[in-house]
Amino acid sequence: MAHHMTETHERGRRVTVIRNGEHYRLSNGESEGETVAEGLFFKELNTDFDTGLLKIMTNSEFRYLKISNGKVLDPSSFQSK
Repeated sequence: MAHHMTETHERGRRVTVIRNGEHYRLSNGESEGETVAEGLFFKELNTDFDTGLLKIMTNSEFRYLKISNGKVLDPSSFQSK
């Protein structure tokens, strides 16, 4: 997957995932919710929005989560916390 990502995504940057109500999103640096995870965000090329893949570690293994406009599309990885 890593080789494919170099062709379609920007270099990863460290981000924090926060929970605000029922929504999980990438933090923009303000304290607008509860921190639930940290990871690397790989933004899709050719987009102005925070859309791409988030790489996090859960249960000693890496997972990739889809992000659209800064929101985690499938928050099930965080809902058990």
